Amino acid sequence: MRLQRNGSGGGFGHPVRRLWQSGVVAICVSLAAPGAMAEEAAGDGPKTPSLLQTVSVAGSYLAGRFAEQRSDHRTAAILLDRVLEENPEDSELLQRTFLAHLRAGLYDRALELATRVDNSSPQGYFADLLLSEQAMLAGDWAASLNYLESASGSGMARYATPMLEAWSLAGRGDTDAAIKALGALSDQGGFARLRSLHEGLIYAKAARYDKAEEALTSQDPDLLLAPVRVVRALARVYALQGREPDAQALIDSYIQRNPGAEALRGDLESSMAGASDEMLFGPVAAVADGFYHLASGVREQSGEAALIFGRLTLYLDRNFDLPILLIGDLLEANARHNEAIEVLRDITEESPYYWDARLRVADNLGEIGRSEEAIELLEEMATERPDSTDPLVKIGYLYRAEEAWLKEIDVYNRAIARLVEQEERHWLLFYNRGIAFERSQQWPKAEADFLRALELKPDDPFVLNYLGYSWVEKGLNIGAAKEMIRKAVAQRQNDGYIVDSLGWVLYRTGDFEEAVRHLERAVLLRPQDPVINDHLGDAYWRVGREYEAKFQWSRALHLEPDEDLIGTIEQKLEDGLGEAEIIEVVE
Repeated sequence: MRLQRNGSGGGFGHPVRRLWQSGVVAICVSLAAPGAMAEEAAGDGPKTPSLLQTVSVAGSYLAGRFAEQRSDHRTAAILLDRVLEENPEDSELLQRTFLAHLRAGLYDRALELATRVDNSSPQGYFADLLLSEQAMLAGDWAASLNYLESASGSGMARYATPMLEAWSLAGRGDTDAAIKALGALSDQGGFARLRSLHEGLIYAKAARYDKAEEALTSQDPDLLLAPVRVVRALARVYALQGREPDAQALIDSYIQRNPGAEALRGDLESSMAGASDEMLFGPVAAVADGFYHLASGVREQSGEAALIFGRLTLYLDRNFDLPILLIGDLLEANARHNEAIEVLRDITEESPYYWDARLRVADNLGEIGRSEEAIELLEEMATERPDSTDPLVKIGYLYRAEEAWLKEIDVYNRAIARLVEQEERHWLLFYNRGIAFERSQQWPKAEADFLRALELKPDDPFVLNYLGYSWVEKGLNIGAAKEMIRKAVAQRQNDGYIVDSLGWVLYRTGDFEEAVRHLERAVLLRPQDPVINDHLGDAYWRVGREYEAKFQWSRALHLEPDEDLIGTIEQKLEDGLGEAEIIEVVE
C-alpha cells in the first residue's frame, strides 16, 4: 500500500560510570522497570516496597537515564530521586534530578532541589529562575531579585533573566529601573518586539499611558498585523485614556483582517473593559506571557528548552492555556501520548482554546490505538459545530489508518457537504477522498477528486504525484503523468516517494538507465520502503545488473511488503523478469 505518494556516564562514583560504559544498561533497565516504578510511586495508596527497595542504585540510575532519553521525565524523576538519596552530595546528579522534576511539572520537589543546585553549573540557572518565580508569586520582590543576581548570563538565561528582573522591579514600583533592565534584550536578535511589548506593559502598569502607547506601537507600523497580545494591551491602554471608540475600532479592524481571531473577540473586549488588568499589567502574568513566547520561540531549535520554559510558565500561571497546548505538542512529538492527553484535558470549556485542545486529544488517542474514543469525541465536536470540517477530517485519517476506505469516503462526503463555497484551502478534502476512492477501486471517482483538488490548488506536488503515479500504473495519459511528476519532483526533491514516482514512470516508458538513477536516489531517501526497493530491483534487471536486482528484491521482501506484493517478488527471485511491457508516450 502506498498511501503517501506524497553525558557522561554518571557523576556519583566510578562504579556507575563503569556500568554505563560497559554496556550493562539493558540489564539494569529491565531490573529497574521504570514504567512500573513510575506507576507505583505515583499511586495514591501506600507504596509497595518490593520494587523500589530491591533495585540497585546503579540500576535506578541507568534506568533513569534511559527514561530521560525516552522523554519519560516523570519516571526519570522518580528513579533519579532514589539515586540522589544515596548520593546527596553529587552536584551533577542533583542538577539532573532537578531538571527531570521540572520537565515533568513536579514543582514541589523541583523547588526543594532548586535550593541545592549549583547555579554556576550548566543549566543551573533554571533553578534560579524557578526560585525567583516562587518569590514573585509571594510578592517578595527583593527575594526575586536576589535569586537573579547569581543567575548565569549564558544560554536562555540571557533572555529570561532581564524579563524577571524588570518585572520584579516593576512590582516594587521602580518603573525606570525596570525599563532599563529590559534594555538587556536590545542586543539579542529577534527580541525587539518582545522588549517593546513589555516596556509598554510596564509603562501602562505605572499609568504612563503615552509612553505605553509609544512602546506598543514601535515595532508594528501596521497594527493589524501585530501579535494579538500587542492588540490586547493597546486596546486597554486606549480605554484607560478614555478612548474606548478607538479601542473598539482597533479590535474590530484586527478581527476583520485576521478572521481566525474572531474566537478571541470576547477576550479582547473584556481586556479593553478592564476585566483583566492584573493579567495584562501584573508582573506574574507578564512574565508568564514572556516565558511562553520564549518557549515557543525555541521549540524548533530545542524541544527540551521549550518544555522547561513551558513548565516555568505554568508554574506562574496554571490557567494559562497556550503553554498547555505547547507542552501537549512537545509530549506528543516525543510519543508521550498519555501524558499529552492528561495535560491537554486541563483546558476547560470556558477557554477559547478548548476546541483546539480536544482536537489534539483526539490525535493522541488515535496514536495509542484508542480510535473509538477519538472518533466518539470528534463526532461530538462535529455535531457541536456543524459548519466545521476539522473533526471530520481527523475522523477520516483514523479510518484511513484502519484501511476502512468506505467509512473514510462517507466522512469526507459529510465534510464536503458542509462547504458553503469551495475554496483553495479545501483541496485537501478532495485529495483525501480521492485516495480513499482509489484504494477502494473506484478509480473514476478518485480521478475526478484529484482533478478537482488541482483546480483548487494548481500544481500541488502531492496531488500531482498521486494522480500522475496512478495514471502510469493504469497506462493512462502517460505524457501528462510524466510532466506532472516532474513538476512534483521539482518542488519536493528530497521526497523519496515522489522521486520514486519519477523513476517508475521512466521505467514504464522504457528509459531504464535514467530510471535507475532516480530510483537509486529514492532508495537513499526512503531505504525502508519495500515498494521503492522493489522498483529499483526491476530497473537493475533491465540494465543487466541481475545480482543487484536480486539483492534489492530480497531486501524488499524483508521490509514486510503488502501481501499482494510478496508473491510477485518471490516469483521474480525465482525466474527474474520477462520481456518488458513498455508504455508508449503519446504527446
